[in-house]
Amino acid sequence: MTNAKPPTPTLSYANPVTPPTQHSRYAFASLLVSGTALLWLALAIGTSRLPFDPYKQHRIGTIASVLALILAIAAYRQPNRRRSMMHVATTLAALAFTAYFLFAPL
Repeated sequence: MTNAKPPTPTLSYANPVTPPTQHSRYAFASLLVSGTALLWLALAIGTSRLPFDPYKQHRIGTIASVLALILAIAAYRQPNRRRSMMHVATTLAALAFTAYFLFAPL
């Protein structure tokens, strides 16, 4: 007689192994940059003295908000990452980007 093993209860492909997930570093970088851009906008709107003229201040903040938006979108391209922080980063980056178009320097 041959040694026949009993059949396995499940197939090897029936239970996929899920890779560990973590938050994206691009999402955290996007949150940091968009928070800095919004703070820069608040300081530019307020009466604080920033080192540049208003046009350059607005240009720096606009570029920072575009960078935050790029980083937030780049976070979606990473595999096996949690989506919650990406959604928050995208929302805050979009708000910062919109705020720079709504509040133009005078």
